[in-house]
Amino acid sequence: MSKEVIITGFSNVGKQGLTLHLNKETKTIGSNGMATKERWVSWDKIGKALFVDYTDKVEVADRDKLRNG
Repeated sequence: MSKEVIITGFSNVGKQGLTLHLNKETKTIGSNGMATKERWVSWDKIGKALFVDYTDKVEVADRDKLRNG
């Protein structure tokens, strides 16, 4: 059980992303960074992890077209 990391909550929700709260310190996959119990995550990273056809479009006009379509 000591290797199991779970999301215990979140905060700082904004237009760019949110902060995830974890039950123990950990590093992100593929990261050589510092282990932490809180990790800010962008909405795009969450979208890419969840949806097959998630877009990388970053221009506001492009995203507005997708939202209204």
